[in-house]
Amino acid sequence: MKPFNLPIQAPGSLLLLSDIQCPPCKAFTPELIRIYELLKSNGKNMEFVFVSSDRSQDSFDLFFDSMPWMAIPFGDPRTEALKGLFGIDGIPSLVMIDDKGEIINLNGRAAVVEDIDAKEFPWYPKPLNELTGSASVMLNESACLVLFTEGEDSDIDMAIDVLSDLAKEESEKGEDQELFFFFGADDDICYSVRDFASLDDQCPLLVIFDFPEQKIYVCKETDITKDIALAFVKSYFNETLESRPLKPTV
Repeated sequence: MKPFNLPIQAPGSLLLLSDIQCPPCKAFTPELIRIYELLKSNGKNMEFVFVSSDRSQDSFDLFFDSMPWMAIPFGDPRTEALKGLFGIDGIPSLVMIDDKGEIINLNGRAAVVEDIDAKEFPWYPKPLNELTGSASVMLNESACLVLFTEGEDSDIDMAIDVLSDLAKEESEKGEDQELFFFFGADDDICYSVRDFASLDDQCPLLVIFDFPEQKIYVCKETDITKDIALAFVKSYFNETLESRPLKPTV
């Protein structure tokens, strides 16, 4: 067993919360190993640590045997402490922290999947992201604003122009950030999310999804400008926006 003591003294350290019985975990781990080996070959000063959700020592040993990094021993009380500290509800989860134990990114899984060459390591979160399959993990974890578009270059430019300042301001709250910003282009996940929430095909369409509270807020304006988006977000934070259930009842 490779020993591990918190905090990790490396500029970019990743905590992988995973379980051999979880199919997405088993699928994600080989890709993470590739990224790990790439970073090591490029001389990056970082460490990965496996934080197991396995149910037995045998399962832990079998899964950890395939990994080239360190691990917290099976059954160690730090496992539950870390899950609570970072608010981990689902797996696989990848958390990036710095050498002082400060959070860099709680949604490292999406960042890694989007950056296959690890050029943006240690993956500081971007204020505004495209809504893709991997990025959509955030929908299940936090309130998220999405500006759906037709996906043309001009539409995406419009969305970035409208949302960038708002997204940057909210991201500067750090761990107190309450709303995450996305634009929807021509990705299957956009159609799936709209279908799940029974949204029509109007574009542009500005929406705040609150999956944890099972609520959705839909902007009634069809011409989305910076001022419209700002007013929409302010009304959300002031709790004056009208919501409906995320999945309408029939």
